[in-house]
Amino acid sequence: MSIIQRWRDRGRRARTIAQAERLIQQGQYEAAARELLPLVDADPADAIVARKAIEAYAELGRADDVASRLAALIEADPQQVTLVNNASFDDIRSTDAFRAVYEAAVRAIAEQLAGAPEDAAARLLLAEYYEVLGRAEAAHAEYAVLAQDDDAQTRARAAYLAARLHLTDGDVDEAAARLRDAVAEAPELLAACRADEAFEPLFDSGVMEEMEASALAAQEEALRAQVTDAPENPLPRRRLVALLRARDRDEEALALTHVALEDFPTDAELLEAQADCLFDMERYDEALTSYQEALRLHQGRAWPVYRAGAIYERQGLPDAARSAYWDALDTTRDDAAVALLISRGMARIEDRAGLFEALRRAAQLSATLREPSPEELLAAIAASDEFGPHRHDPEFTALVTDLEAEMSVNAPGL
Repeated sequence: MSIIQRWRDRGRRARTIAQAERLIQQGQYEAAARELLPLVDADPADAIVARKAIEAYAELGRADDVASRLAALIEADPQQVTLVNNASFDDIRSTDAFRAVYEAAVRAIAEQLAGAPEDAAARLLLAEYYEVLGRAEAAHAEYAVLAQDDDAQTRARAAYLAARLHLTDGDVDEAAARLRDAVAEAPELLAACRADEAFEPLFDSGVMEEMEASALAAQEEALRAQVTDAPENPLPRRRLVALLRARDRDEEALALTHVALEDFPTDAELLEAQADCLFDMERYDEALTSYQEALRLHQGRAWPVYRAGAIYERQGLPDAARSAYWDALDTTRDDAAVALLISRGMARIEDRAGLFEALRRAAQLSATLREPSPEELLAAIAASDEFGPHRHDPEFTALVTDLEAEMSVNAPGL
């Protein structure tokens, strides 16, 4: 073919694509597909043209045409296998017609893995498509290969998906075994499992509690190793203290803060964690001393001031508590959760003005920062008994109405 002919062909292709794009923008998908099909038939590997034709068919909801054209494109250009999960095909991916696409994708990925068997991402995708095609045995074979991968996250992901598939097969024991493997490699997967309805058959079996205990033990062990390996870094110590406190091991957490503060005497988070331990253990005088030391070293933090108010309240000193709560509120600029706690404290000591000022601050911060979200803040307000006598006050109902409006404005799809 001469250079001039190639130029002519390219020009014709460009004009056809431009015309098809105009038709697509006008919603004339059938006409756009007619423009493109001669080019697609002439060169099935022309991904740009084929994808536009497939897009037009997808807009028309023509599942058979989408599937046949997409399968042909993947056969001609295996790199286009990434199109399978494109959102454009969400409405037709579950149709029988789309099975041809998955089969083409499986062939393309298997060919890719023949030349690059170490490609874990491709192998995970292959296993996923085997599952879609109902080829559970083939999917399990791929997960078994991935279980030997050098990367711990890959091994964990494969074990998790294998466990899920075993539950689909009805094999609860094998699912539990694979899930144990997954959590052992990546303890954070336990939270994902808790939120995954596919694992519901395991929820009441005791397996989840066993793995949760195992995951926490592994997390604690890892944090202790980090403390040893990086003694100059306070972060692992903070995290270990938080973990111990979350497990109601306040004595151990307190002992750890004493040791950590010898190395990091001005660390605000460690100082406050030490004070929090003492507070939870009802050692209020010692807790107050620690909060005051934290505040002396790191002025402007609302938490130790709020907690000082809570201590004064528990010691029967409402005037001191009121003063501390107002000081804490003056300091609260970016924490709606603390502002809510202050409003509850104000309610307990019957400071109506402080209650509503703190509650307004909490609502404003929630609306601005979304942490916690207005929905979460409303739920927390509803669960707070301290607001009982005030729920019918105009100021209270106005605040609730504003938060509900924020939820509506930011609701998905609105």
